Amino acid sequence: MQVDPGAFFPSMDMGVLLFAVAALGRVIGVAGPALLLLGQTDAMILGIRRIPRTEMALVVVYQCSQLGENAVPREVFAGMVIVSIFTSIAAPCFALAAG
Repeated sequence: MQVDPGAFFPSMDMGVLLFAVAALGRVIGVAGPALLLLGQTDAMILGIRRIPRTEMALVVVYQCSQLGENAVPREVFAGMVIVSIFTSIAAPCFALAAG
């Protein structure tokens, strides 16, 4: 994961905040338009199933981190790794609860 283990705990609050924004953005951005074609439950399940798609964001942050500490501080990179971990674990749990 190429993350400084010492940056995880200081970055936990940033990771939780980024997770909340990413998850809500995915659900609203996907479920909202899907409501035009699907029922409420199906639209929510579709939105929730899109939550774990943060791998591209992690790739972009990783590439930017190669530019140095000024481009992406280690706490921000650790926060994005936390977001990726949370979305991979939380989304299936949310989808099971919604479906």
